[in-house]
Amino acid sequence: MNFLGPAIRSVTSLSLFGLVLIVVLDVIGRSLFNSPLKGGVELTETLLAFLVFLSLPQANYYLSHIVVDLLPLPNNKLAKSIQAITIQAICLAIFLSLSWQLSMLAERSASYQETTGELGIPLSTIIYYMSTMCLLSGIINIINIIKTILKNKKLKYGAPK
Repeated sequence: MNFLGPAIRSVTSLSLFGLVLIVVLDVIGRSLFNSPLKGGVELTETLLAFLVFLSLPQANYYLSHIVVDLLPLPNNKLAKSIQAITIQAICLAIFLSLSWQLSMLAERSASYQETTGELGIPLSTIIYYMSTMCLLSGIINIINIIKTILKNKKLKYGAPK
């Protein structure tokens, strides 16, 4: 699994570069030639959804999301493990619920054969991707729960150096 993190970061970086390139070309086209990039808005929206939902499992896997302690707990392994398991279980429920709802929306979109306005990109494909990334995030939550139970220690938050 060590190759997966750098591979995802590379895809994310390339997608972000593509997003910047599309926006720059669209702005130059609008400003200088009075002609925007055909499908620029749709490509921007699609790449943005791609980036956001690709980042969810990555942040979940590395536990690099924002963490705020609202309830002070005793500083012992058992309390921290219970806290980590509870938080991961809540996130699991949220991600599985999102995945289920998005898959239902994708099914409906596929049955209506909905596409984007200019480029004709099938919306169901985009929504299935979003659903799959939420499901993957939920699976990662299960893995994190198992790791916490087996190791009985606090999960280390933060992206790898």
